[in-house]
Amino acid sequence: MSRKGMSAEAARAWLSEQELSGESIHDFAVSRGLTPSTLYLWRRRFASSPALVRVHVKEAPAPLRTTSALEVVTRSGHVVRIAHDFDTAALARLLRVLESSGC
Repeated sequence: MSRKGMSAEAARAWLSEQELSGESIHDFAVSRGLTPSTLYLWRRRFASSPALVRVHVKEAPAPLRTTSALEVVTRSGHVVRIAHDFDTAALARLLRVLESSGC
């Protein structure tokens, strides 16, 4: 494909596609009927004239938080996740019940 008559937008589109492809410039150009030297020329030419690109900003998801301060695994295999402000007496009762229940 000849670079003559190629619009700046089309050349930038080829360069963007090459960058996203992960292929080398040589492999990309040859597989699409371009010459590698043409892509190098476009890259030099358009490197100094940035294009405006539409960007869509999405709200980032909230980070995952665990509310547990401790995690206890009993001999019977029960997993108890304990909050920062746990009641020690209630925890002791719960652990006794879990260990004695055989569940």
